[in-house]
Amino acid sequence: MTLGLWKSGPNTVELASNRSLTTPVSLGDLKPGDLLIDADGSNTTRHVVIFEKWTDSSHTAYWAFEQRGGHGTDHRVRTYGLDSGSEYEPYRPVNLSGETPPDPGPPAADWPLLKVGSQGTDVTTAQYLLRARGHSTAVDGSYGPKTAAQAKAFQNANGLVADGEIGPESWPRLVVDVKSGSQGDAVRALQTQLVAHGYRLTVDGQFGPLTEKAVTDFQSSEKLAVDGSVGPRTWAALV
Repeated sequence: MTLGLWKSGPNTVELASNRSLTTPVSLGDLKPGDLLIDADGSNTTRHVVIFEKWTDSSHTAYWAFEQRGGHGTDHRVRTYGLDSGSEYEPYRPVNLSGETPPDPGPPAADWPLLKVGSQGTDVTTAQYLLRARGHSTAVDGSYGPKTAAQAKAFQNANGLVADGEIGPESWPRLVVDVKSGSQGDAVRALQTQLVAHGYRLTVDGQFGPLTEKAVTDFQSSEKLAVDGSVGPRTWAALV
């Protein structure tokens, strides 16, 4: 148990399920301060550890802060969430005071507007990103009422106007920074866009060498910083 979750306030299960408190991330995207939460079940006092850093480049263990009953808070190496079948899932706290605001990215006009009736690659991308943010929706390239409902839920959780349309205000908050080693639906969103731009890739959710090469080639062609990482500016050029 950590974070004082036995006290009045959000319990461990709510911390994992409430999108106004946390948002899911992939193991490859873990940053200092992220949480590994064992929230499988209704027991409100399940376990949480705070990720500090990987022990080495193999990413097989990490340093974490962990409270253990009468032992106080430990700073030690953990592997929670890394083993096959582990009940621990990674999350990132949201709306914490003192956080550095995210790069707002390019001008608002550069982001497309998606709404009920929209179809195509940008819709597929948005659906993957909604899933990456913990909002379950089918990925079919068609922006219907169910996608709009999940977009509203995302907007509500992030203090945006909840109109169910994904436009210049929502896109910068929806996109997920990804880089080599990242995996999951945010990477599938990226690969979907790269394929649409003519790069030969398999949409498999794994940010490996081929995806990184496509990203650097795209960044070079768009006169962006060529670092192989995909942040708001690269996303806006892609979408």
